Amino acid sequence: MSPDFAASRKSLPALLALLMLAVVPLSTSRATVVTVTMVVDGTVQRAGGIDYFNDHRYNTVANLLACCGGPVEARGVEEFSLPSLDGTVVSAQLSVALFSLISGGGTVDVWGYRGNGLIDGAPLAPAPTGIYAGSFPDFDAGDTLLGTFDFYAADVGSRVELDVTGFLTTLVASGGSYAGFNFRLAANPFSRLSIRGDAATLADATYLRITTLTPVPLPPAALLFASALSLLLTRRRSGFSRAPQQPPGPPTATQAPPHRHREFTP
Repeated sequence: MSPDFAASRKSLPALLALLMLAVVPLSTSRATVVTVTMVVDGTVQRAGGIDYFNDHRYNTVANLLACCGGPVEARGVEEFSLPSLDGTVVSAQLSVALFSLISGGGTVDVWGYRGNGLIDGAPLAPAPTGIYAGSFPDFDAGDTLLGTFDFYAADVGSRVELDVTGFLTTLVASGGSYAGFNFRLAANPFSRLSIRGDAATLADATYLRITTLTPVPLPPAALLFASALSLLLTRRRSGFSRAPQQPPGPPTATQAPPHRHREFTP
């Protein structure tokens, strides 16, 4: 056996151990699902150049011919406080509860924006009906169109799931603490419908469902297993190469003893 070949045979256990460590992952991932309800919501409507804000458990999205001194457009606004997320956001769904349809129906656009936990504005004074008149910039809030959905009579009481993963990932990466959503009618201008905001139970509310992945180090037992396997292979290979040579034993039954001749003298 050549020296190079013998050396390669001796290094085989070490190579197997390295291969074992390369195949066994050093970490895995744990998925965590967080459900977030809103911190503030309401209806912001514009009529006759004046914004009106109404805080209800449902948010009206509407285009009406005339009300409060002129044509009216109402938009639902909802903001969510983002918790401290451990890991990387891999999925985010906005689950919208469709509450009621007063008239018409149509397609609703959902816009996302960086919120601050408030319905921005400077209310003048609360009206007897609970409507605050003033200027509310959140009427026009929304710089990212996240999706659309249709809302007609048959949809009342159902839910719509919107994928907002890209929007939320960017928001979290930029240090945002609140995710805001602005709902407005895209078509069918003479309609009035409502979506749920806050609610007594989660099943009735609009909420965010966020899934994150967190790296988890591999338990030490797996690394010990790979090391133990390497040691075992090394010892077995060493035992084979150092097997002692057996001394020659007595002749077996099949081996005849040497024949001796006697000489007789007369």
